[in-house]
Order: sequence, then C-alpha cells, then structure tokens
Amino acid sequence: MYIVLGVISIFIVAGGVFAYQKRDGILLSAINKAKEKLATKYDLDLKIQYYSFKGLSAVQFQNIILQPKGKEQLAHIQDLTVSIRIFPLLFGDVKLGQILMNNSAVTLIKKDSTSNYDFLFKKKNRDSTANDKAETNFAELADRMLKSVFFKIPKDMDLQNFEISYQDDSTSQRISIPEAEISGGDLKTKFLLNDHEAVWNLEGTVNPDGKEMYLRLFSDAKDVELPLLRRKFGLRASFDALTFRLNKVDRKNKELLSLSGEWGFENLKLNHWRISDKDVLFPEGLMSGILNIGKTSVEIDKESKVKVKEFEFSPYVKYVHKPDKQLELAIHTDRIEAQKFFDAIPQGLFHSLEGIRVSGHMQYDLNFALNFKKPNEVIFTSKMDDKDLKIEKWGNANIQELNTAFTYIAYEKGEPMRTIVLGPQNKDFTPLDQISRYMQISLINTEDPSFFLITVFKKRLFVYQLLQI
Repeated sequence: MYIVLGVISIFIVAGGVFAYQKRDGILLSAINKAKEKLATKYDLDLKIQYYSFKGLSAVQFQNIILQPKGKEQLAHIQDLTVSIRIFPLLFGDVKLGQILMNNSAVTLIKKDSTSNYDFLFKKKNRDSTANDKAETNFAELADRMLKSVFFKIPKDMDLQNFEISYQDDSTSQRISIPEAEISGGDLKTKFLLNDHEAVWNLEGTVNPDGKEMYLRLFSDAKDVELPLLRRKFGLRASFDALTFRLNKVDRKNKELLSLSGEWGFENLKLNHWRISDKDVLFPEGLMSGILNIGKTSVEIDKESKVKVKEFEFSPYVKYVHKPDKQLELAIHTDRIEAQKFFDAIPQGLFHSLEGIRVSGHMQYDLNFALNFKKPNEVIFTSKMDDKDLKIEKWGNANIQELNTAFTYIAYEKGEPMRTIVLGPQNKDFTPLDQISRYMQISLINTEDPSFFLITVFKKRLFVYQLLQI
C-alpha cells in the first residue's frame, strides 16, 4: 500500500512539475481557442492587453475588451485575477477559488432593430452529425446547469466598481455595484440605480460544494420601483424584500433530480391597468417545497406549501413532455377558518370584498388533468366545503342593496348617459319572476354569452353566498 501511494504521489508531483513548466503555453493556447470560438460562433472580438500567471493557480488579466464586430463595445474589465482550486481539478472539476475584479463595465446598447447583444439570441446551427434520436434528459440537463452555476461561484470574491447599463432609443438605465464581497461563503453587496435614485442590498450565504444558497434582496427605502418595467411595460413593481433559499440538491439517479427550497416576499406592490385601477399589495408570502425534475417531466411535489399571511394551501403541478404532453394540477387546503382566506386576498385586487368579515370554515380541493392528444378525456373537479360559512359584515359592495330600490347610472365612454330607478317606484318596473325565462336567456346571450360560466366560477370563489341573500 505504501509503495503504491508513493508511486502515485511521484506521478502527481511529476505531472504538476511538467504542467507548471508548460503552463504559459497552455494558457496562450486556451486564450487563442476562446478568441477563435467567440469570433466564429458569436462574431465577437476578444482583446486582452496583458495576462500572466500569479502564484501557483491564479491568472491575472488586464484590460479585457469584448466587442461585437461592427458594433458598440459590450464589456470592459480593467483588472481581473482568477484562481482555480487545485484539489477538485484532480478529479476533473474546474472550480473557482478566488476572483478579484476592479473597474469593469457591461454596456447594452440597442439602436433601431440592432443591438450589441444580438448574439445572445442567435439560433444555433444544427449539427448534421448529431443523433436525431438522442433523447433529452431534463434531470441531466438541470444537473449540468446547476454544476455550471455553482462551479463558477468562488469561495472568495472581491469586486470593486462594476457597472451594467442599458440604452435604447427611448430608455436609459444604469446599475452600479461599488463593492461586492464573498468571504467564507458570506455574500454582501449593494446595487445602485442611476447613482442613488434607488439602492438595493443583497446579502446571504453561498456554499458551492454543497450546492446550497440563501439570498435576501431588500431596498433601503420603501416603494422603490424596479427599473425599466414601468417605461417598457407600464408595470410599477416594488417590494420591501425578496428571499430565496436552496436547501438541497439531490441527484437520486440518472433520471431524477430533486431541489428543495423556498421563495418569499414582503410587501410586494404591483400597479398595472390590466390588473387593477389601483395599487395591488401582497403583504407577505412564502412558497416552500420540492421540485422534482425527471427524464421527461417536471413536478412540484404534493408536499409543497404556499402561505399568504395566515392562509395556506398545497399546490401540485406536473408536466410530462414525452411520450404524450400531459399537464396535471391540484390544489388542496385543510379545513381552515374562512376569514383567513379573505384576509389573504391582496389589497386593491377585489375592491368589493375589502373589509368583509365572515365566520365559519372552508376546505377546498381542485383536480385537473389533461392529455394534449386526448382533450375529450380531460379531468376537472372542484369541490368546496363551506356549509357553515356566513357573512357577518359586508365589504365595500353590499349585495343586500339588490333587495331594495336603488338608482342605476348608465355610463358610456366614462360619461353619465341616463339615470334609472330600479324598484316598484318606477312605473315600468317588472319583477324578475314575471319576465319570461326565454326573454331572460335571450337578453343574457345577447349581452354576455359567458354570464353563466362566469357565475359558476364565482360561486366557487364564495360569491354565491353573497348572491343567495
């Protein structure tokens, strides 16, 4: 045993000495290959003014420039030092040990229909020698992607003065990072939008070897909007904090990869005319569970939980890609106090329900299954147990007023057109039970053919209790 270990050690040392002597040539060859690949595959010119080894496993670069041919400069790094961890390298894994980077910038520019980042969306030419019968393994693909991400996360990092900017014909935004640090797995940095227009903090921990991560993004001030969304899409979005945690990555076998973790938010606020005419506020929410990635399927495990304030439910989603595309969806709640559900409805989303108070309990189950090649065999069940649910106090919309006379104002294009008294006081008033059923159906089909379908759906959302009174 000692002789074998000694021989192995001699070979390792000899190989290391040989590689150390030849490392300058190896580095030059690697850089030339990178330049050739970028030029032929993406039409990118890579220029490096200076590079050399620094110590045993670190490489220092100065003035790196990346520029698409015939377009604006994409990236510039003044000083970059990268080290590789030696021990994982012995097993064929290239893992970063340390990154030191100073004064770097990424500039995204779009003019008319062209940009200096078009190559990111360039379709790859299909290799005619590839095996057309080769099957895609989602689990293997996800595993490679995770390794690629975590292998590129260094044990230690010191980043100074990094900036990324975007500019098109109508919009300009800039995010700068004065300093970012990873020390012993602890991460801490700041993002500044247009100098100090907004400030976000990113803190957490990363464990590249264990494939574990916890990140918390929060702003210094309240109601700080995310950049670009309002100008590009008319969406105003802000939050107090976003959290993400990846607890475990478990490669059970070649055809199954499981990810367990959670995602949450605090005071998420959205404003868009397609959602509501006022701000929609989600005070707090948390989703935790397991994502199972199989050979041809992706599944959110049944043990997963979604919690919004005090309301909690269990979602289940599964998509099968082959041999037939199939989709399954299920939602389940335990028997809970019904008020918890109404309290969890985001403020501003359903104005008529705000302030409503109920008593009793509820329990809900939904099951949906669809084979895209057999739509006639779709499965859909929706069951609500709300026998003891009672309305104690109405919200902004008091449905009881429908039982009394009231005045209706008809609007057209936002302008009041006519005022109608609905009730016996109006000489033309006719009670509903005295109107022919055929007349009722004809009117509904003319005005709103989906009326009954929507009514049934709303019943399942507790509104039918309001209509019974």
